[in-house]
Amino acid sequence: MSINQNAVHARFTQVIAGIQKRITTVVTLANTSYATAANLAQPFQAWIQAAAGTATAKAAYHAAVENEAALYKVAQTIWLLLQAYARATFTGDTAALADFGYAPVKRTPETAATRALAAQKAAATRKARGTMSKKQKAKIVGTVPATEPVAPVPVAPVK
Repeated sequence: MSINQNAVHARFTQVIAGIQKRITTVVTLANTSYATAANLAQPFQAWIQAAAGTATAKAAYHAAVENEAALYKVAQTIWLLLQAYARATFTGDTAALADFGYAPVKRTPETAATRALAAQKAAATRKARGTMSKKQKAKIVGTVPATEPVAPVPVAPVK
């Protein structure tokens, strides 16, 4: 069950005011005697203080999380830039890259079979799309079909 903090705070504040204004004798509730109004109001006041402390802690927590996220973005950006710098500066020096915690880039060379298959796929794609090189396009010349001239239709004058 969720409680509305503002409503409970208002209710308990009003109860405290009522206790201070109206309670002048010993009150016994649930086998507990409250000798003074201050003793009876103490549990309500304790909750109000605890709720205020929780709100302050919650706000501090959220601020700390936002600060952490902002610092992470800065550190991550610098990490990526430093990685690029280290890879450019220490090219081929895996020990130097390892000092920064960067693993060497693994590149698998293409085999002749892979290159041949890629060329076949490229040729098949070009044929399927009907694409041509600049020289092939230059050889294509369009022709305009001959049509008979159309005689103009006479228009009657407007009266």
